[in-house]
Amino acid sequence: MNDPTSFAHTSARERWPTIITQGIDDVHRSTHSAKEDKTISEGKWIVSELAKLKYELQHDRELTPIPDDGESDVEAYNKELAARGSPKWHHVPWLYAECYSRVTKVSVHELGPWKINGLT
Repeated sequence: MNDPTSFAHTSARERWPTIITQGIDDVHRSTHSAKEDKTISEGKWIVSELAKLKYELQHDRELTPIPDDGESDVEAYNKELAARGSPKWHHVPWLYAECYSRVTKVSVHELGPWKINGLT
């Protein structure tokens, strides 16, 4: 993903942050007019988790184990992550990072205190 002319480079540095930002915006819009404190705090938690994911991606931080949300694929991703050592976002194969990003967003959605249609 270090070749600036590659699709992988553009995906990691432009497309993925844009997709995460759209998720953040969707949650914000969905909770902006909420009256219930619980809904507001739940929305803030999801926004915080997505913002953390975006920051780690944009700053080429180490990928962290995906929290177990009960889905069968999480264990496989975490095993692969452990086998790779402590890889950073821009130093793993593009397809692994693409899938890791999607599974992580789904995990935030599944572990989150509520669900928003279309977030994952």
